[in-house]
Formats: sequence, C-alpha cells, structure tokens
Amino acid sequence: MSETPMDTDAPDDFEKKKKEKEVEECRQLLQSHKPSLISQVMSLDMLLHLKEHVVVDKDKAKDIRRQGRGHNREINQAILAELMTRGTREFEVYQLGLRKMNLNLLADLLEQKHFTKMMHVFEPVSKGLGHHWKHLSVELGMAGIVPKIESKYVRVREQALYFLLVWEETAGIGATINRLVEGLELCGMKQIVLYVKKVIQGKNVKKGKKRKKGSGNKKHFLFCSKTWGKKKNKRFQRIKREKSSIDRHQEVTYAGHHSLKMKLVQINMECFYSVEP
Repeated sequence: MSETPMDTDAPDDFEKKKKEKEVEECRQLLQSHKPSLISQVMSLDMLLHLKEHVVVDKDKAKDIRRQGRGHNREINQAILAELMTRGTREFEVYQLGLRKMNLNLLADLLEQKHFTKMMHVFEPVSKGLGHHWKHLSVELGMAGIVPKIESKYVRVREQALYFLLVWEETAGIGATINRLVEGLELCGMKQIVLYVKKVIQGKNVKKGKKRKKGSGNKKHFLFCSKTWGKKKNKRFQRIKREKSSIDRHQEVTYAGHHSLKMKLVQINMECFYSVEP
C-alpha cells in the first residue's frame, strides 16, 4: 500500500514544530537571564568568539559594535538582539562562549533551561552582596545550603547569584521581593535595599548624566569687586589687578535688573564679564 501525501507530511510537520519550540525556548532563556548576561559578559570577547564560529561575519560584528557605541552593556544588548533572530546552533555557540569566559553559572542556567522572573533584582543584589550572601542565607532560613554552593562555584558573585536562584526555587510563592528586602535589612545592606525599593516602584535607577560645561543661558554681571575668584581668562585677570583698590564690600548687581540699588566708586573702566551659572 502506497503512502498518502498526508502520511509523509505528518513527520515533517512534527519535526518543524519541535524545532520551532526549541528555538522559542532558547530565546525565552536569553530574555530571562538578560540582566546578568549584559552585565557580566565581556562583549568584545564574545563578539570575537561568535566571529570565530561563523555566527556573525565581519560586517555584522562592526554593525553590532556601532550599535553599542563602545559600551559593554550596549554591545551585549546588540548581541542578544541578534541572537533573538537566530536558531539553536547560535544559542549553543553563545553558551560555549560563556564557558570560555568562566561564566559557568550563566552557562549552566542556559544549559539546564532554568527560568527566573526575578533576575532584574537578583543580578544587582548579587553584585553588591559579596560574602554577605552567607549572612543573608541565615536570615532567609537557608544556612544549610552554604557548603553546597561554595563547593559548586568558586567566584563569590556566582555564589551569591546562585543562592538567590536556589532560594527562589525552594521558597516558591514565599520568594517575594518584599521578603528579600526584609532579609537585606536584617543584614544591614541599606544601599542594596534602596536600590531594590526603586526597582519595585519602577523608578529609573541609572546614574544621571553630568551637565556639560557651557550649557544654559549666560548671565552678564557688572564686575565691581576685588575679591572675585580666580579665573582662567587672562583679560579678566588683568582687569582684576587694575581694580585691586576697590572695596571688597561693594555690591555686585545683575545687568538689566534696574530695581536693585548699587553704589559704585568712580573707575576709569567698566567691564562686563560673562560667567556661566
């Protein structure tokens, strides 16, 4: 009896769906552990590793570096964005790169298909905890797991992160951010507590950019005091010396603010000096 087209198509459809499911699972794993991956991975080393294994070519690597604008986190984000469009082979190559960098915990999490919903909190907390994760384990009622974690991972940061993940899995619905905050407060980790509370409130916890020099509108002053601070402007320094006899208590007023009263001594030269606020 000959096979019908329906019989031959069924195995192909099954394999196709299975492959699609595996690819989707890989992408979900990358998304789940994204906070740690963009924070811990050395982006340029990973990019070189991906080039060596023909995951990206020279032009794509340049494009990823350009997107990252020279910042490690941004380059890592661009790498992950590229991997989210690729398949299981590229995922396995990336996982191998983590092993080469001795990021064994992250490699294990991807290999064992471990998912977490709290990595955005666990990553910064584990970075700040250091050896205090052992104290935290006591406060969270998991002191007995310390020897096992120390024997599994050598790096303190990996130990701290792994402990938090084990606590999440063990405590189940009891592993809440509020419970974690309570434990951190008992450990005296005030700075980490403040950070976590900002995460809970959905606030931006990134450091603000410093204001550039020269920004904003300039204000013009009528200079009339011998005690003005040192300035780099040579012309100002010369004028200051010429006015050294002026009383230090004389008033300085904003040009244009006619409502302010001022009393000026007679001088041969008036100079408007422009300073930035």
